[in-house]
Amino acid sequence: MRIRLANAAEVAHVWAARSQNEGRCANMFFDGPSIYSYGRHFEIARFDDKRNCVLMTTRRYSNTTAKHIRLVDGAVTHKDVVYVFRPDDLGESLIHALREIDDMRAAVVKAKSTAADKKRALELFIDATAAWVKRFRPELKYHGAQVKMLGHWKRRRDADKLFPAAEVERMRAAHKAENEEARRRRAEMEDARMLRDAEQEDKARDVVKAWAAGGDEQPYYSWKAGIPTVLRVKDGRVETSRGAQITVKRAAGLWALLTGGRDVAGLKLDNYTVTSWDGAVLTVGCHGIPRAELERIAAVLGLPGALPAPRPAVPTLGPCSCRPGQDRDNCPACEGTGQRIDFAALRARRGA
Repeated sequence: MRIRLANAAEVAHVWAARSQNEGRCANMFFDGPSIYSYGRHFEIARFDDKRNCVLMTTRRYSNTTAKHIRLVDGAVTHKDVVYVFRPDDLGESLIHALREIDDMRAAVVKAKSTAADKKRALELFIDATAAWVKRFRPELKYHGAQVKMLGHWKRRRDADKLFPAAEVERMRAAHKAENEEARRRRAEMEDARMLRDAEQEDKARDVVKAWAAGGDEQPYYSWKAGIPTVLRVKDGRVETSRGAQITVKRAAGLWALLTGGRDVAGLKLDNYTVTSWDGAVLTVGCHGIPRAELERIAAVLGLPGALPAPRPAVPTLGPCSCRPGQDRDNCPACEGTGQRIDFAALRARRGA
């Protein structure tokens, strides 16, 4: 007899065949009539020899345990299977079933297009629960109140009175109140978040201001507060509020190119590369340096020249006559933007 089995599938089938009393693989094992996932805290199923059936759990845990449950369920398709919440505790299973009935009734009341399907699922669940409770009534002798409550739901189900009009209105009113309370809590949370963000932004601006004046605290995360990149000159280098730096000589060379109207995209600045310059923002990697900040730091360094007036990134001639959709996506006049592109101006710009 092999106790150490090849895998979980073999463990499930050997247990179902009842050819031996124990067996295991890495994370699944059986001992007598019961089979477990990982440990005895999670019993998947057990044989009930008195009633010649298998009690199978409806609980869920991890993905691996869910796989174990599917394997065991597949190995006993030829048996009489009774589905309960916990095979080792029918009382707890009944209590859980009553909670499930309450949740399913609430779901039916809240639903719109799927209400009929949810109502049918509830009816089948009540029927199935009542069937196994009747079958295992001796084991539930200490749960008389719960058995009585289930009988109440079963009678209402049989009489098609699970949802009396007055009770439906009460449940809908309760649901509406819950939604209003949830909206109120969300509004409070949003107000608190906005206040917290405003406080963080104020603090970040103070840190940036102190850093620009020569402070030591680096405002690395100021960008999270929406604060544009700030520059300063220290120890012969131009530093950014996001932690990068270049030499003053390199910065002066960049300024000369910018004031001369040259295209600086792709220009190397020590360890960094210019991404773009549109006349309003100089983009270098993750940095977006505003025009005003470039002019301010140039004045600090005493650099001559002035930046040319910003030009639109793409000159346009007004709205395009193409229709939105595929026609616009393939339109050569606006290239999907909805605004006619002034290609003549673009060619003149490139030739300048």
